[in-house]
Amino acid sequence: MITEIYLIRHGESEANLSHRACGFTDSPLTDLGRLQAKITAEALADLEVDAIFSSDLSRAYETALAHAELRGTSVIKSEALREIHLGEWEYMQVDDIVAKYGRESYHGGWRENFGTYIIPGSEGAVNCGKRIFGEIKRICDSADYRRIFIVSHGAAIRSFYSLVLGLAPEEMGKAIQYPSNASYSVVTYDGESFTAKEYSVDSHMEKIGITKVNW
Repeated sequence: MITEIYLIRHGESEANLSHRACGFTDSPLTDLGRLQAKITAEALADLEVDAIFSSDLSRAYETALAHAELRGTSVIKSEALREIHLGEWEYMQVDDIVAKYGRESYHGGWRENFGTYIIPGSEGAVNCGKRIFGEIKRICDSADYRRIFIVSHGAAIRSFYSLVLGLAPEEMGKAIQYPSNASYSVVTYDGESFTAKEYSVDSHMEKIGITKVNW
């Protein structure tokens, strides 16, 4: 049986708006983030979905609720679907990260070498990808799902999708970028392996004038 998996990134969060590095820290959606979640839910409203899963962090869960409410269903929370843990950088503003750790650490390290640069005390992109990979595989193996929604986070989805594509860690920072807020990506699972189909689809945001933002 083939399971189709829609990986949905949460809408804009307060941390996104203030340019903070936000992993396990709980940061709520902004008003724009709620609107983005609503628009994505409406764009996917005609799809039949067997179950909706979400990170337990509020920015993802609230985004997932927009989809669930349209369908009269519930959201299953999973801590394993959380964003990457950012160690010493958790909830720091980018300017402060650059001031304390150096421009090369943020721009040359984290931004340009996403798959290999390890923030002090952090999980790292590869380990994050393996965590998300394992949880999504567990979910798919737990029931005969035809289609599911997984609502998660930018680095988490990017890391997982990189593993699905078979990218080496040194390729992860260059091959694909962060998915847009409230965008969706699609993979399939055949019981043994995942296959990449689409990444960071956000054309439905054009109705409110939102363009792709790499943040």
